[in-house]
Formats: sequence, C-alpha cells, structure tokens
Amino acid sequence: MAHTSFEQSMTVAAPVEQARAALTTLTAHDRLHPLIVSVQALPGGVAPDGSALSRYRIVDRVHMGPFTLRVTYRAEIAVDATGAAVSDAYQSPGVHLHVVARLTALPATAGVPQTRVDETVTVEAPRLLLGYVRAQAQQSHQELYANLKRWLESASVSHA
Repeated sequence: MAHTSFEQSMTVAAPVEQARAALTTLTAHDRLHPLIVSVQALPGGVAPDGSALSRYRIVDRVHMGPFTLRVTYRAEIAVDATGAAVSDAYQSPGVHLHVVARLTALPATAGVPQTRVDETVTVEAPRLLLGYVRAQAQQSHQELYANLKRWLESASVSHA
C-alpha cells in the first residue's frame, strides 16, 4: 500500500467543546460533508488508549468521471487523552484514512470564543488509487471544514 498525507487548519468562532462535538458526531456529517449520503451509528467500543470509540456505517456518493458510485464503509472516531478527535475510515479496496484533528482554544474576539482546528489526514491506498483518493479526501475535507465553520458560527450567533 502507498501512503500520502495533507494538512489543513481553520479558526472558528465557537468554544472548543462545541467544535469538538460537531467534529465527532458523525451522524450530523450527512449535512456537512459533501460526499456523505447517510450515516448509521453502530455499537461503540473502546479505543486502544482506553477512550470511548464511536463506530458508524457511512454511505458516500463518489464521482468518477461520468460515473457516480455509492460506497459503503465503516468509520471509527474517538477523543484521545489530549482532546484530539482521532478517526479512521476503512473502505474497499484497501483504502484507509486516518484523521487527527487537534483543537486549541484561542483568545476570544469581541467576547466570542475562538477555536483553532488543525487536521492531519493520512491516506493509505493501492498505488493506482492513491492520487484519486487523496484528491477526493482533500477536496471533501476542505468543504467539510467550510460547512462546519458556517454551521458553528451561525449556531454561535443564534445562541448568543
């Protein structure tokens, strides 16, 4: 299997706890992630570090040229001891995305809490698929974060 990775960051006008909850509650991601069609919660478990592990079955709609495919896969997410959201998505054929999102509280702006989110995504896939998978993951995560920022900031305004 071949590997690659990418990183992205954003600052959002919301408390760390609210941003972390939005990132780790995957059942809301069908409204935020551009590829996700549906999310089904599965029985959880325990991560290797002892933290609670949430599991999901996710259906994506993936465009490949003139074709649109529905891909079903499993995903797991936990908050580790440092407060980072750590997730893994396992797809066929041999595709694995490992995502670590570190959240840091920043000084408030005009009384509004600010959070910086730094995401690192590691992609493992068969060599022939690696470039395509990385491009799809990077584009969809950029859109996910833009949607997440809009959603959190509108929620912050409406609850202020």
